[in-house]
Amino acid sequence: MYQSITEKIFTLPDETKIYPGHDYKGFSYSSVALEKQFNPRIGAGKTLEEFTKIMSELKLANPKKIHEAVPANLKCGIKQDARVFHPQVVDGVPEITVQDLEQHVDKLGNAKLIDVRSDGEFHSELGHIKGAVLATLGTDLESFFNTANKDHEYVFVCRSGGRSASAARMAISRGFTKAINMQGGMLSWNQQKYPVEF
Repeated sequence: MYQSITEKIFTLPDETKIYPGHDYKGFSYSSVALEKQFNPRIGAGKTLEEFTKIMSELKLANPKKIHEAVPANLKCGIKQDARVFHPQVVDGVPEITVQDLEQHVDKLGNAKLIDVRSDGEFHSELGHIKGAVLATLGTDLESFFNTANKDHEYVFVCRSGGRSASAARMAISRGFTKAINMQGGMLSWNQQKYPVEF
């Protein structure tokens, strides 16, 4: 902040108008000359050490949503697509391949894998994908729908891709905005010899 102000703003012509983002005293604008001379935190030639001491003693809390505002500001306010997957739509259902999933399985973030098979299938010779949550198609899946965040990404998985496609359709009908089916299910995953857990 010190460098941005002293090396950028304070190098502008003195008559340059400055409009504050936060106006607490009824001033609609200031100027570079006024800020250089009278700004209580950085004006009058304050050093970096003086500025740092003043700012740290204010004990200001982080502004609300700073974790969203800073990345947006760095991208000129353009909202970035935070999705992990970019599925293709097949018969009205967003789908990804097992290859797509395997490339991202260790960096899913808010994306979750929901395996809709039975408990016996989940622990069968086909195994399940690391990090997958079991929510068997039926009452278990309905319970999941009632508690899950509808804005997160969910990749539904089953044995061959049929039941998981149904689960993705159900999720979409309940307002889930990023429900995805994994094509081919655990049969395709195993054919590619991708790792499984039991």
